[in-house]
Amino acid sequence: MGNAFKEWLSDNLRYLLLLLAIIVGIFAIVLGVRMYQAVSGRSQQAQAQAGSEATGQEAQAQKASEAQGQQNGQQEPVVIVTETEAAPQSESAAATETETATEVQS
Repeated sequence: MGNAFKEWLSDNLRYLLLLLAIIVGIFAIVLGVRMYQAVSGRSQQAQAQAGSEATGQEAQAQKASEAQGQQNGQQEPVVIVTETEAAPQSESAAATETETATEVQS
């Protein structure tokens, strides 16, 4: 009986080791993906918090500017910047937008 098990084990040991390696590989991949998601989630939360703080500061500055304009009897144009507009632009697009904004203020 002992010899039969040893013979079966020696015949199938490579398959058992291959199965074990596959299981360890799958575990490592799952663990790596979860760690990446955790780190990525933290950086996205930090960016979102920084963006919301900047938006809050811009809103306060805008309110103060509007209050000053109303006290002086002037009303300044309101510019609302969204995330898509805040994305980097080419130099020609930025120059065109600056020219348009200058013309509106005149």
